[in-house]
Amino acid sequence: MKNTQARELNVVSAMVSISGIVFQLLLAANMSYLLGNAVLQYSVTIGLFLSGMGIGSYISKYITDRYIYTWFAGNQLVIAFIGGSSTFLLFTLYAYSGFYQLAAYMIILLLGTCVGTELPVLLRMVTGIIGSLKEGSSEVLAWDYLGSLFGSIAVPLVVVPYLGYVRGAFVIGMLNLGIALFIIIRFREHIEKAAGLRLAAFIVSLALLTGISYGDRLAFSMEQKLYRDRIIKTIQTEYQRLTLTKSKEDVRLFIDGNLQFSSTDEYRYHEALVHVPAGFPGPRGRALILGGGDGLAVRELLKYKDVEQITLVDLDPKMVKFAREEPLIRELNEGSLDNQRVEIVYEDAYKFLENNQTLYDLILIDLPDPNNESLNKLYTLEFYALVKNHLRPGGKAALQATSPVFAREVYWTIVNTVRAAGLRALPYHVDIPSFGNWGFVLASENPLDPGDWKLNADTRYLVPGMLNSLTAFGEDEGPVEEEQVNTLLKPVVINQYLEAWRNY
Repeated sequence: MKNTQARELNVVSAMVSISGIVFQLLLAANMSYLLGNAVLQYSVTIGLFLSGMGIGSYISKYITDRYIYTWFAGNQLVIAFIGGSSTFLLFTLYAYSGFYQLAAYMIILLLGTCVGTELPVLLRMVTGIIGSLKEGSSEVLAWDYLGSLFGSIAVPLVVVPYLGYVRGAFVIGMLNLGIALFIIIRFREHIEKAAGLRLAAFIVSLALLTGISYGDRLAFSMEQKLYRDRIIKTIQTEYQRLTLTKSKEDVRLFIDGNLQFSSTDEYRYHEALVHVPAGFPGPRGRALILGGGDGLAVRELLKYKDVEQITLVDLDPKMVKFAREEPLIRELNEGSLDNQRVEIVYEDAYKFLENNQTLYDLILIDLPDPNNESLNKLYTLEFYALVKNHLRPGGKAALQATSPVFAREVYWTIVNTVRAAGLRALPYHVDIPSFGNWGFVLASENPLDPGDWKLNADTRYLVPGMLNSLTAFGEDEGPVEEEQVNTLLKPVVINQYLEAWRNY
Protein backbone atom coordinates (compact mmCIF):
# COMPACT_ATOMS: atom_id res chain seq x y z
CA MET A 1 0.00 0.00 0.00
CA LYS A 2 2.73 2.43 0.97
CA ASN A 3 4.77 1.63 -2.13
CA THR A 4 1.69 2.19 -4.27
CA GLN A 5 1.10 5.62 -2.75
CA ALA A 6 4.74 6.53 -3.23
CA ARG A 7 4.60 5.52 -6.91
CA GLU A 8 1.46 7.60 -7.37
CA LEU A 9 3.21 10.64 -5.90
CA ASN A 10 6.12 10.06 -8.27
CA VAL A 11 3.67 10.34 -11.16
CA VAL A 12 2.24 13.48 -9.53
CA SER A 13 5.78 14.87 -9.52
CA ALA A 14 5.96 14.42 -13.30
CA MET A 15 2.51 15.99 -13.79
CA VAL A 16 3.28 19.13 -11.77
CA SER A 17 6.58 19.46 -13.60
CA ILE A 18 4.77 19.33 -16.95
CA SER A 19 2.36 22.10 -15.93
CA GLY A 20 5.15 24.24 -14.49
CA ILE A 21 7.29 24.19 -17.62
CA VAL A 22 4.25 24.70 -19.89
CA PHE A 23 3.09 27.79 -17.98
CA GLN A 24 6.63 29.14 -18.04
CA LEU A 25 6.94 28.75 -21.82
CA LEU A 26 3.44 30.09 -22.53
CA LEU A 27 4.15 33.22 -20.51
CA ALA A 28 7.47 33.76 -22.29
CA ALA A 29 5.79 33.28 -25.67
CA ASN A 30 3.02 35.72 -24.73
CA MET A 31 5.57 38.39 -23.80
CA SER A 32 7.58 37.76 -26.96
CA TYR A 33 4.45 38.10 -29.11
CA LEU A 34 3.33 41.36 -27.48
CA LEU A 35 6.69 42.99 -26.66
CA GLY A 36 9.09 41.45 -29.21
CA ASN A 37 12.73 40.50 -28.52
CA ALA A 38 12.15 36.80 -27.87
CA VAL A 39 15.62 36.20 -26.41
CA LEU A 40 15.13 38.92 -23.77
CA GLN A 41 11.59 37.86 -22.87
CA TYR A 42 12.47 34.18 -22.51
CA SER A 43 15.53 35.08 -20.45
CA VAL A 44 13.55 37.35 -18.11
CA THR A 45 10.74 34.80 -17.79
CA ILE A 46 13.07 31.93 -16.95
CA GLY A 47 15.06 34.07 -14.54
CA LEU A 48 12.00 35.35 -12.67
CA PHE A 49 10.37 31.93 -12.62
CA LEU A 50 13.49 30.30 -11.16
CA SER A 51 13.79 33.09 -8.60
CA GLY A 52 10.20 32.46 -7.59
CA MET A 53 10.94 28.75 -7.29
CA GLY A 54 13.76 29.58 -4.93
CA ILE A 55 11.40 31.66 -2.80
CA GLY A 56 8.82 28.86 -2.81
CA SER A 57 11.40 26.28 -1.85
CA TYR A 58 12.41 28.45 1.12
CA ILE A 59 8.80 29.00 2.18
CA SER A 60 8.10 25.26 2.14
CA LYS A 61 10.12 24.72 5.33
CA TYR A 62 7.41 26.55 7.29
CA ILE A 63 4.72 24.07 6.24
CA THR A 64 4.07 21.70 9.14
CA ASP A 65 3.69 17.95 8.58
CA ARG A 66 0.09 18.08 9.75
CA TYR A 67 -0.94 20.41 6.91
CA ILE A 68 1.45 19.22 4.22
CA TYR A 69 -1.16 17.35 2.11
CA THR A 70 -3.71 20.12 2.58
CA TRP A 71 -1.12 22.71 1.54
CA PHE A 72 -0.12 20.73 -1.53
CA ALA A 73 -3.72 20.33 -2.71
CA GLY A 74 -4.50 23.99 -2.06
CA ASN A 75 -1.33 25.06 -3.85
CA GLN A 76 -2.39 23.07 -6.92
CA LEU A 77 -5.70 24.93 -6.96
CA VAL A 78 -3.86 28.27 -6.80
CA ILE A 79 -1.56 27.23 -9.68
CA ALA A 80 -4.54 25.96 -11.67
CA PHE A 81 -6.36 29.28 -11.34
CA ILE A 82 -3.44 31.69 -11.78
CA GLY A 83 -1.63 29.66 -14.44
CA GLY A 84 -4.80 28.76 -16.31
CA SER A 85 -6.00 32.35 -16.58
CA SER A 86 -2.55 33.94 -16.96
CA THR A 87 -2.36 34.41 -20.73
CA PHE A 88 -5.97 35.56 -20.97
CA LEU A 89 -5.37 38.06 -18.17
CA LEU A 90 -2.22 39.38 -19.82
CA PHE A 91 -3.93 39.83 -23.20
CA THR A 92 -6.65 41.80 -21.39
CA LEU A 93 -4.18 44.01 -19.55
CA TYR A 94 -2.20 44.69 -22.72
CA ALA A 95 -5.35 45.73 -24.57
CA TYR A 96 -6.91 47.89 -21.85
CA SER A 97 -4.17 49.16 -19.52
CA GLY A 98 -0.55 50.20 -19.30
CA PHE A 99 0.32 47.66 -16.59
CA TYR A 100 0.97 44.67 -18.83
CA GLN A 101 4.70 44.31 -18.22
CA LEU A 102 4.51 44.77 -14.45
CA ALA A 103 1.59 42.35 -14.23
CA ALA A 104 3.43 39.78 -16.35
CA TYR A 105 6.47 39.90 -14.07
CA MET A 106 4.28 39.56 -10.97
CA ILE A 107 2.38 36.58 -12.41
CA ILE A 108 5.63 34.86 -13.41
CA LEU A 109 7.14 35.42 -9.97
CA LEU A 110 3.97 34.27 -8.17
CA LEU A 111 3.61 31.15 -10.30
CA GLY A 112 7.30 30.37 -9.83
CA THR A 113 6.88 30.68 -6.06
CA CYS A 114 3.91 28.30 -6.04
CA VAL A 115 5.72 25.81 -8.28
CA GLY A 116 8.83 26.09 -6.11
CA THR A 117 7.00 24.69 -3.08
CA GLU A 118 5.90 21.56 -4.97
CA LEU A 119 9.12 19.56 -5.09
CA PRO A 120 10.25 20.02 -1.46
CA VAL A 121 6.74 19.18 -0.25
CA LEU A 122 6.50 16.11 -2.49
CA LEU A 123 9.88 14.90 -1.23
CA ARG A 124 8.64 15.14 2.33
CA MET A 125 5.38 13.37 1.44
CA VAL A 126 7.15 10.47 -0.29
CA THR A 127 9.82 10.21 2.41
CA GLY A 128 7.12 10.10 5.06
CA ILE A 129 5.49 7.18 3.26
CA ILE A 130 8.51 4.98 2.50
CA GLY A 131 10.77 6.18 5.32
CA SER A 132 13.86 6.69 3.12
CA LEU A 133 15.05 10.09 1.94
CA LYS A 134 17.59 8.45 -0.38
CA GLU A 135 14.99 6.43 -2.28
CA GLY A 136 12.31 9.07 -2.14
CA SER A 137 14.45 11.94 -3.44
CA SER A 138 15.99 9.98 -6.31
CA GLU A 139 12.61 8.80 -7.64
CA VAL A 140 10.76 12.07 -7.18
CA LEU A 141 13.54 14.03 -8.88
CA ALA A 142 13.77 11.53 -11.73
CA TRP A 143 10.04 11.82 -12.43
CA ASP A 144 10.21 15.60 -12.09
CA TYR A 145 12.94 15.91 -14.72
CA LEU A 146 11.09 13.51 -17.01
CA GLY A 147 7.98 15.66 -16.70
CA SER A 148 9.99 18.75 -17.66
CA LEU A 149 11.03 17.02 -20.89
CA PHE A 150 7.45 16.13 -21.82
CA GLY A 151 6.20 19.60 -20.93
CA SER A 152 8.82 21.42 -22.99
CA ILE A 153 8.08 19.21 -26.01
CA ALA A 154 4.31 19.54 -25.59
CA VAL A 155 4.30 23.33 -25.91
CA PRO A 156 5.52 23.66 -29.55
CA LEU A 157 4.08 20.34 -30.78
CA VAL A 158 0.69 20.17 -29.08
CA VAL A 159 -0.35 23.05 -26.83
CA VAL A 160 0.32 26.06 -29.07
CA PRO A 161 -0.64 24.64 -32.51
CA TYR A 162 -3.78 22.78 -31.36
CA LEU A 163 -5.00 24.73 -28.34
CA GLY A 164 -3.41 28.17 -28.68
CA TYR A 165 -2.01 30.34 -25.91
CA VAL A 166 -5.25 31.13 -24.10
CA ARG A 167 -7.13 27.84 -24.25
CA GLY A 168 -3.87 25.93 -23.81
CA ALA A 169 -3.23 27.64 -20.47
CA PHE A 170 -6.75 26.87 -19.27
CA VAL A 171 -6.41 23.21 -20.29
CA ILE A 172 -3.07 22.85 -18.46
CA GLY A 173 -4.74 24.46 -15.44
CA MET A 174 -7.14 21.50 -15.49
CA LEU A 175 -4.12 19.23 -14.99
CA ASN A 176 -3.31 20.99 -11.71
CA LEU A 177 -6.98 20.86 -10.74
CA GLY A 178 -6.98 17.11 -11.36
CA ILE A 179 -3.89 16.68 -9.19
CA ALA A 180 -5.54 18.63 -6.36
CA LEU A 181 -8.66 16.45 -6.54
CA PHE A 182 -6.53 13.31 -6.60
CA ILE A 183 -4.68 14.37 -3.43
CA ILE A 184 -7.94 15.35 -1.69
CA ILE A 185 -9.54 11.96 -2.45
CA ARG A 186 -6.56 9.58 -2.33
CA PHE A 187 -5.04 11.00 0.84
CA ARG A 188 -8.25 12.15 2.50
CA GLU A 189 -7.10 10.89 5.91
CA HIS A 190 -4.34 13.56 5.80
CA ILE A 191 -6.52 16.42 4.56
CA GLU A 192 -7.58 19.20 6.93
CA LYS A 193 -10.66 21.30 6.09
CA ALA A 194 -11.59 19.09 3.15
CA ALA A 195 -14.95 20.84 2.65
CA GLY A 196 -13.24 24.16 2.02
CA LEU A 197 -10.85 22.56 -0.47
CA ARG A 198 -13.70 20.88 -2.32
CA LEU A 199 -15.55 24.19 -2.57
CA ALA A 200 -12.39 25.92 -3.87
CA ALA A 201 -11.91 23.09 -6.39
CA PHE A 202 -15.49 23.55 -7.61
CA ILE A 203 -14.99 27.30 -8.10
CA VAL A 204 -11.67 26.80 -9.90
CA SER A 205 -13.18 24.13 -12.14
CA LEU A 206 -15.98 26.50 -13.17
CA ALA A 207 -13.43 29.22 -13.97
CA LEU A 208 -11.26 26.87 -16.05
CA LEU A 209 -14.18 25.30 -17.92
CA THR A 210 -15.49 28.78 -18.72
CA GLY A 211 -12.05 29.74 -19.97
CA ILE A 212 -11.81 26.64 -22.15
CA SER A 213 -15.26 27.29 -23.61
CA TYR A 214 -15.13 31.06 -24.07
CA GLY A 215 -11.50 32.08 -23.56
CA ASP A 216 -10.55 32.10 -27.23
CA ARG A 217 -13.55 34.22 -28.16
CA LEU A 218 -12.85 36.69 -25.37
CA ALA A 219 -9.14 36.76 -26.23
CA PHE A 220 -10.05 37.40 -29.87
CA SER A 221 -11.93 40.55 -28.82
CA MET A 222 -8.90 41.60 -26.76
CA GLU A 223 -6.56 40.94 -29.67
CA GLN A 224 -8.76 43.13 -31.88
CA LYS A 225 -7.60 46.07 -29.76
CA LEU A 226 -4.05 45.47 -31.00
CA TYR A 227 -5.01 46.10 -34.63
CA ARG A 228 -6.36 49.13 -36.42
CA ASP A 229 -8.75 47.18 -38.64
CA ARG A 230 -11.29 44.42 -38.09
CA ILE A 231 -9.75 40.97 -37.65
CA ILE A 232 -11.08 38.54 -40.25
CA LYS A 233 -9.23 35.44 -39.13
CA THR A 234 -6.40 34.35 -36.85
CA ILE A 235 -4.45 31.10 -37.09
CA GLN A 236 -1.87 29.82 -34.62
CA THR A 237 0.54 27.54 -36.45
CA GLU A 238 3.42 25.53 -35.07
CA TYR A 239 5.75 28.42 -35.92
CA GLN A 240 3.80 31.68 -35.86
CA ARG A 241 0.50 33.48 -35.38
CA LEU A 242 -1.22 34.69 -38.55
CA THR A 243 -3.72 37.54 -38.30
CA LEU A 244 -5.73 38.78 -41.28
CA THR A 245 -7.48 42.16 -41.05
CA LYS A 246 -9.69 44.11 -43.44
CA SER A 247 -10.88 47.70 -43.70
CA LYS A 248 -12.77 48.68 -46.83
CA GLU A 249 -10.39 47.60 -49.60
CA ASP A 250 -7.30 47.22 -47.43
CA VAL A 251 -6.47 43.62 -46.52
CA ARG A 252 -3.50 43.19 -44.18
CA LEU A 253 -1.64 40.11 -43.02
CA PHE A 254 0.31 40.20 -39.76
CA ILE A 255 2.74 37.55 -38.58
CA ASP A 256 3.28 37.54 -34.80
CA GLY A 257 1.86 41.05 -34.72
CA ASN A 258 4.21 42.39 -37.43
CA LEU A 259 2.80 43.62 -40.73
CA GLN A 260 3.54 41.23 -43.58
CA PHE A 261 1.73 43.11 -46.34
CA SER A 262 -1.08 45.54 -47.11
CA SER A 263 -3.14 44.89 -50.24
CA THR A 264 -3.09 48.61 -51.08
CA ASP A 265 0.65 48.71 -51.78
CA GLU A 266 2.12 45.18 -51.57
CA TYR A 267 2.72 45.30 -55.33
CA ARG A 268 5.42 47.95 -54.78
CA TYR A 269 7.32 45.62 -52.46
CA HIS A 270 6.98 42.50 -54.61
CA GLU A 271 7.71 44.25 -57.89
CA ALA A 272 10.92 45.63 -56.39
CA LEU A 273 11.90 42.21 -55.03
CA VAL A 274 11.18 40.30 -58.26
CA HIS A 275 11.49 42.54 -61.29
CA VAL A 276 14.76 44.22 -60.35
CA PRO A 277 16.80 40.97 -60.46
CA ALA A 278 14.66 39.55 -63.29
CA GLY A 279 15.28 42.65 -65.43
CA PHE A 280 19.06 42.18 -65.69
CA PRO A 281 20.56 40.26 -68.62
CA GLY A 282 20.82 36.52 -68.19
CA PRO A 283 18.67 33.41 -68.03
CA ARG A 284 15.66 33.10 -65.72
CA GLY A 285 14.75 29.46 -66.27
CA ARG A 286 15.10 28.14 -62.72
CA ALA A 287 14.11 30.28 -59.74
CA LEU A 288 14.17 29.81 -55.98
CA ILE A 289 12.07 31.77 -53.48
CA LEU A 290 13.00 31.51 -49.81
CA GLY A 291 10.01 32.51 -47.69
CA GLY A 292 7.14 34.19 -49.49
CA GLY A 293 4.52 31.66 -48.44
CA ASP A 294 1.80 34.21 -49.23
CA GLY A 295 2.41 33.57 -52.96
CA LEU A 296 2.74 37.26 -53.90
CA ALA A 297 6.36 37.05 -55.07
CA VAL A 298 5.43 33.90 -57.00
CA ARG A 299 2.66 35.86 -58.72
CA GLU A 300 5.15 38.41 -60.02
CA LEU A 301 7.68 35.79 -61.12
CA LEU A 302 5.04 33.87 -63.10
CA LYS A 303 4.75 36.90 -65.41
CA TYR A 304 7.92 35.66 -67.14
CA LYS A 305 7.18 32.85 -69.58
CA ASP A 306 10.84 31.82 -69.69
CA VAL A 307 10.76 31.00 -65.97
CA GLU A 308 10.36 27.26 -66.28
CA GLN A 309 10.37 26.21 -62.64
CA ILE A 310 9.90 28.02 -59.34
CA THR A 311 10.84 26.33 -56.08
CA LEU A 312 9.21 27.97 -53.07
CA VAL A 313 10.77 27.08 -49.71
CA ASP A 314 8.66 27.97 -46.67
CA LEU A 315 8.96 26.58 -43.17
CA ASP A 316 5.24 26.71 -42.37
CA PRO A 317 2.77 24.48 -44.27
CA LYS A 318 -0.18 26.22 -42.64
CA MET A 319 0.98 29.58 -43.97
CA VAL A 320 0.95 28.23 -47.53
CA LYS A 321 -2.39 26.47 -46.96
CA PHE A 322 -3.83 29.74 -45.65
CA ALA A 323 -2.59 31.62 -48.73
CA ARG A 324 -4.04 28.95 -51.00
CA GLU A 325 -7.46 28.72 -49.38
CA GLU A 326 -8.27 32.10 -47.82
CA PRO A 327 -10.23 33.93 -50.57
CA LEU A 328 -8.88 37.39 -49.71
CA ILE A 329 -5.25 36.26 -50.06
CA ARG A 330 -5.89 33.92 -52.99
CA GLU A 331 -7.41 36.85 -54.88
CA LEU A 332 -4.22 38.84 -54.27
CA ASN A 333 -1.80 36.08 -55.28
CA GLU A 334 -4.02 35.08 -58.23
CA GLY A 335 -3.80 31.40 -57.29
CA SER A 336 -0.07 31.42 -57.97
CA LEU A 337 0.71 28.67 -55.46
CA ASP A 338 -1.28 26.16 -57.51
CA ASN A 339 0.51 26.92 -60.77
CA GLN A 340 2.08 23.84 -62.38
CA ARG A 341 5.44 25.62 -62.62
CA VAL A 342 5.59 25.97 -58.82
CA GLU A 343 7.10 23.36 -56.50
CA ILE A 344 6.65 23.93 -52.76
CA VAL A 345 9.10 22.61 -50.17
CA TYR A 346 8.37 22.88 -46.45
CA GLU A 347 11.75 23.33 -44.84
CA ASP A 348 13.95 25.84 -43.07
CA ALA A 349 15.64 28.02 -45.70
CA TYR A 350 19.10 27.57 -44.20
CA LYS A 351 18.75 23.78 -44.05
CA PHE A 352 17.41 23.70 -47.59
CA LEU A 353 20.49 25.45 -48.94
CA GLU A 354 22.75 23.20 -46.89
CA ASN A 355 21.15 20.00 -48.17
CA ASN A 356 20.25 20.96 -51.75
CA GLN A 357 22.77 21.03 -54.59
CA THR A 358 20.61 22.61 -57.31
CA LEU A 359 21.83 25.82 -58.98
CA TYR A 360 19.41 28.65 -59.75
CA ASP A 361 19.28 31.61 -62.12
CA LEU A 362 17.27 33.69 -59.65
CA ILE A 363 17.11 33.48 -55.87
CA LEU A 364 14.56 35.71 -54.13
CA ILE A 365 14.84 35.97 -50.34
CA ASP A 366 11.51 37.12 -48.89
CA LEU A 367 12.00 36.44 -45.18
CA PRO A 368 10.84 38.24 -42.00
CA ASP A 369 13.10 40.83 -40.41
CA PRO A 370 16.02 39.56 -38.26
CA ASN A 371 14.43 40.27 -34.88
CA ASN A 372 15.38 37.00 -33.13
CA GLU A 373 18.09 34.33 -33.11
CA SER A 374 16.35 31.92 -35.46
CA LEU A 375 15.80 34.61 -38.10
CA ASN A 376 19.24 36.14 -37.62
CA LYS A 377 20.93 33.09 -39.17
CA LEU A 378 19.15 33.94 -42.44
CA TYR A 379 21.01 37.28 -42.56
CA THR A 380 24.51 36.02 -41.84
CA LEU A 381 27.74 35.69 -43.78
CA GLU A 382 27.33 31.92 -43.67
CA PHE A 383 23.83 32.08 -45.17
CA TYR A 384 24.82 34.42 -48.00
CA ALA A 385 27.78 32.16 -48.76
CA LEU A 386 25.27 29.34 -49.24
CA VAL A 387 23.19 31.60 -51.50
CA LYS A 388 26.28 32.36 -53.57
CA ASN A 389 27.04 28.65 -53.96
CA HIS A 390 23.54 28.04 -55.34
CA LEU A 391 23.72 30.68 -58.07
CA ARG A 392 24.41 29.61 -61.64
CA PRO A 393 27.07 31.60 -63.51
CA GLY A 394 25.45 34.97 -64.14
CA GLY A 395 22.74 34.25 -61.57
CA LYS A 396 21.26 36.95 -59.36
CA ALA A 397 19.80 37.07 -55.87
CA ALA A 398 17.58 39.73 -54.32
CA LEU A 399 16.64 40.09 -50.68
CA GLN A 400 14.53 42.34 -48.52
CA ALA A 401 16.76 44.03 -45.95
CA THR A 402 14.48 46.15 -43.69
CA SER A 403 14.44 49.97 -43.81
CA PRO A 404 17.49 52.16 -44.48
CA VAL A 405 15.61 54.99 -42.75
CA PHE A 406 14.17 53.35 -39.63
CA ALA A 407 16.95 50.76 -39.27
CA ARG A 408 19.81 52.35 -41.17
CA GLU A 409 22.62 50.48 -39.39
CA VAL A 410 20.86 47.13 -39.89
CA TYR A 411 20.38 47.74 -43.60
CA TRP A 412 24.00 48.59 -44.31
CA THR A 413 25.26 45.75 -42.12
CA ILE A 414 23.24 43.39 -44.33
CA VAL A 415 24.75 45.01 -47.45
CA ASN A 416 28.25 44.61 -45.99
CA THR A 417 27.54 41.00 -45.06
CA VAL A 418 26.45 40.18 -48.61
CA ARG A 419 29.67 41.68 -49.93
CA ALA A 420 31.74 39.82 -47.33
CA ALA A 421 30.30 36.58 -48.73
CA GLY A 422 32.01 37.30 -52.05
CA LEU A 423 29.05 38.79 -53.91
CA ARG A 424 28.70 42.15 -55.60
CA ALA A 425 25.88 44.07 -53.96
CA LEU A 426 23.62 46.75 -55.44
CA PRO A 427 21.57 48.45 -52.67
CA TYR A 428 18.21 49.92 -53.67
CA HIS A 429 15.08 51.07 -51.87
CA VAL A 430 11.41 51.73 -52.51
CA ASP A 431 8.78 53.84 -50.77
CA ILE A 432 5.95 51.60 -49.53
CA PRO A 433 3.27 53.61 -47.70
CA SER A 434 2.29 50.84 -45.25
CA PHE A 435 5.96 50.06 -44.45
CA GLY A 436 7.74 53.32 -45.15
CA ASN A 437 11.04 53.53 -47.01
CA TRP A 438 12.09 49.90 -47.53
CA GLY A 439 15.44 48.51 -48.56
CA PHE A 440 16.53 45.65 -50.81
CA VAL A 441 19.85 44.27 -51.95
CA LEU A 442 20.61 42.83 -55.37
CA ALA A 443 23.54 40.40 -55.37
CA SER A 444 25.54 38.62 -58.04
CA GLU A 445 29.08 37.49 -58.79
CA ASN A 446 28.94 39.61 -61.94
CA PRO A 447 29.06 43.42 -62.13
CA LEU A 448 25.67 45.09 -61.61
CA ASP A 449 25.14 48.23 -63.68
CA PRO A 450 21.68 49.84 -63.25
CA GLY A 451 21.96 50.91 -66.89
CA ASP A 452 21.71 47.25 -67.95
CA TRP A 453 18.33 46.82 -66.31
CA LYS A 454 15.26 46.50 -68.54
CA LEU A 455 11.68 46.05 -67.38
CA ASN A 456 10.14 43.08 -69.19
CA ALA A 457 6.84 42.58 -67.36
CA ASP A 458 3.55 44.34 -66.71
CA THR A 459 3.79 46.32 -63.49
CA ARG A 460 1.74 48.75 -61.43
CA TYR A 461 4.66 50.70 -59.95
CA LEU A 462 7.99 50.14 -61.69
CA VAL A 463 8.64 51.87 -65.01
CA PRO A 464 11.55 51.51 -67.47
CA GLY A 465 14.72 53.32 -66.43
CA MET A 466 13.55 53.69 -62.83
CA LEU A 467 16.33 51.66 -61.20
CA ASN A 468 18.79 54.55 -61.22
CA SER A 469 16.52 56.51 -58.88
CA LEU A 470 15.98 53.51 -56.61
CA THR A 471 19.73 53.11 -56.05
CA ALA A 472 20.15 56.72 -54.84
CA PHE A 473 20.23 57.22 -51.07
CA GLY A 474 19.85 60.46 -49.13
CA GLU A 475 22.38 61.73 -46.62
CA ASP A 476 20.47 60.36 -43.62
CA GLU A 477 19.88 56.91 -45.13
CA GLY A 478 23.19 56.22 -46.84
CA PRO A 479 26.10 53.99 -45.70
CA VAL A 480 27.20 54.23 -42.07
CA GLU A 481 30.80 54.83 -41.03
CA GLU A 482 31.29 51.61 -39.06
CA GLU A 483 31.05 48.69 -41.47
CA GLN A 484 30.05 45.53 -39.63
CA VAL A 485 29.44 41.96 -40.78
CA ASN A 486 26.74 39.73 -39.29
CA THR A 487 27.80 36.14 -38.58
CA LEU A 488 26.45 33.13 -36.70
CA LEU A 489 29.07 33.57 -33.99
CA LYS A 490 28.69 37.35 -33.77
CA PRO A 491 25.05 38.23 -34.47
CA VAL A 492 25.32 42.02 -34.43
CA VAL A 493 22.14 42.56 -36.44
CA ILE A 494 19.72 41.50 -33.67
CA ASN A 495 20.72 44.24 -31.23
CA GLN A 496 20.98 46.77 -34.04
CA TYR A 497 17.46 45.88 -35.14
CA LEU A 498 15.89 46.03 -31.69
CA GLU A 499 17.59 49.32 -30.90
CA ALA A 500 16.60 50.84 -34.24
CA TRP A 501 12.91 49.99 -33.97
CA ARG A 502 12.59 50.88 -30.29
CA ASN A 503 11.20 54.31 -31.10
CA TYR A 504 8.86 53.25 -33.94
